[in-house]
Amino acid sequence: MTMLRALPPLIALAVVAAPASVAGAPHDASLQTFWTKFRKAALANDAAGIAALSAPVVMQHGDLDDSPRYRLTRRQVPAVLRKLLDNPGGGDRTQRQQLAASPAPVGDRGVTDRAFRFGDMEFARGPAGWQLVRIYYESYE
Repeated sequence: MTMLRALPPLIALAVVAAPASVAGAPHDASLQTFWTKFRKAALANDAAGIAALSAPVVMQHGDLDDSPRYRLTRRQVPAVLRKLLDNPGGGDRTQRQQLAASPAPVGDRGVTDRAFRFGDMEFARGPAGWQLVRIYYESYE
């Protein structure tokens, strides 16, 4: 009987984690506020602003599944992000140009109530609010 009591919360958790529609995302005032601040800081190369809007640890992945992964501190994120934004973002525009042209947080894989991806960046909402949590960038230097 204890097992049956534990089952409904698990089902409820799965329902809460279900994606929201992309069209509904801009109505999330906290996401729009975060996006406006992040976009401004990233486009201005504002290291302090980027660090403040990043998770305490941001994971950096390469392009391939077996690429090395690195744990970036908030202090390390701005330099990697600056390089990433100057990379092609699909088509003939850099990711910086795509970011400049995106005043609303519409991501590559849609937007959920807890996460979204824009270009090679992933964002998540946790107890501290929205934050940059993952970067897909591999330096070949």
